[in-house]
Formats: sequence, structure tokens, C-alpha cells
Amino acid sequence: KMIFPEIGNIVNPYRNSPTSVGDIIRDVCVKNNITLAQLKGETRISKVCQARWEAWSRIHEELGFSSRQIARRFNRDCSTVRHGLRKNAK
Repeated sequence: KMIFPEIGNIVNPYRNSPTSVGDIIRDVCVKNNITLAQLKGETRISKVCQARWEAWSRIHEELGFSSRQIARRFNRDCSTVRHGLRKNAK
């Protein structure tokens, strides 16, 4: 059963990792005690932004998704995702 059916269990076939986008998002939401709506929403609350950046970084690093692919999934501009990736790397 998928906890976040709107995200899906998308797995990058080019990586040797069982992790999916849905798994990463679920882990980040649970770890940071936030909802999926908050993570995917427009809020600029620091705690939520940092969780969003963490999710984007994990999706990028663990699944090999590009910033453009992540942006499409989160309904964001790819420059916003790149900014989040840079902020999370600090």
C-alpha cells in the first residue's frame, strides 16, 4: 500500500537502490514531523523549507534525479530546486 499515492513509488532503474521517491518523502516527513501537504506546499517556514531541501537532496543523491525532474515532481522551478540543493549541502 502506498502512503503517498499522488507521489508514487518511482524508482530510478539506473541505480542499485530500492529507495523510491515516496520512501524518501515519507522518511523526511516522519523525521521532521510535517505533513506531505506542508512539504509540497508553498510555506516558507524554516523547518519545512529545510525538510524540503533534505528531500530534494536525497532524491538527487540517492536516485540520481536531476533538478528539473525534482522540480516537476514538486511543482517548482528548477532554479528553486538547485537553490535548495545548494542550501542543504552547507
